[in-house]
Amino acid sequence: MDFAEQTTQSGYIYTLFSLKDSSNIDGDIYLVGGLNNYVRTALNKLTYNTEQKTWETVQLLKQGVYDYEYVLESADKTQISKFSGSYFDTENEYQILLYYRKPGTYWDEIIGFKQITK
Repeated sequence: MDFAEQTTQSGYIYTLFSLKDSSNIDGDIYLVGGLNNYVRTALNKLTYNTEQKTWETVQLLKQGVYDYEYVLESADKTQISKFSGSYFDTENEYQILLYYRKPGTYWDEIIGFKQITK
């Protein structure tokens, strides 16, 4: 994209993603998430930068908020938690509020509350 038309292309930017990890990774590293519908392709595969000692990819993104993670794909499996860790057993706290709006009023009333820890 050459960004010649600023009124329609100014919301896009080339974004560098870099990951510090050793160069002797057995497999391919991909950037996946909402920014590419979690699809692993050659466009979002990271390459190793020997000067910076980082894995990198450049992505053209529209301004916004994106979720993403680095995924290691080897011959026998795909590892999601290799770089960011796993928090599957983390305790979470949830608060549930029950609201009711009486007919003819313009406000809600809290009529129930429950807190759950799992």
